[in-house]
Amino acid sequence: MTMLKNSLRGVALGALLAVSTVALPSLATAQSVFTAPERLQEGSVSFASAQRGLPVLAGGEVVATGRGFRPGQAIALLHGQTPLSTGAIVANAEGGFEARLTLPADAAAGNHPIVVVSQAPYNAVLANLKISPNVPLSGESNFRITNSRLTRGLYQTAYSAKRNAVFVTSAVGRPPLHRVAPMPRAKPPTAASSRFTASASTMPTTPSG
Repeated sequence: MTMLKNSLRGVALGALLAVSTVALPSLATAQSVFTAPERLQEGSVSFASAQRGLPVLAGGEVVATGRGFRPGQAIALLHGQTPLSTGAIVANAEGGFEARLTLPADAAAGNHPIVVVSQAPYNAVLANLKISPNVPLSGESNFRITNSRLTRGLYQTAYSAKRNAVFVTSAVGRPPLHRVAPMPRAKPPTAASSRFTASASTMPTTPSG
């Protein structure tokens, strides 16, 4: 009986050694994958509608803009484990990239975390893709809408009932300024505009009256 136990122990030990011999190369191979990771301080990706000024909607075209990567890095965008259909992405000489993709028509509204994976060296960061709900306009038939191109840098509006006009302020930069900022005035119903100029120190935030 003792000899049988010793024999069984010998067989078990031999099998363990055989498994270890087979497993060790696989472990060594797995360990070689974990090279030094990339450490990015400013690597980021943002998403915007391909139609400037509009929100990102289901079924629409989206522009992905990246910056802060290493020149020549190959980059992939993943939603979970599914690659987004952007085509090959390679960071340019400035470490940036621009890629386009079309969202599915049934894409759910909300914030979607996108995994941004770069190679050589490897790194992964998260980016937020916000899909807005597509809310159709309603009641526009009750209004007459007139458009007028005013000026760039618009940031604040105020309506003057006394003058029946909308005053709009604009910015041309930070002080000290070497040029004046335009202050357009749009008058309904034609939306015809006239323009005033004022320095940053004298620009009123709300017109009197």
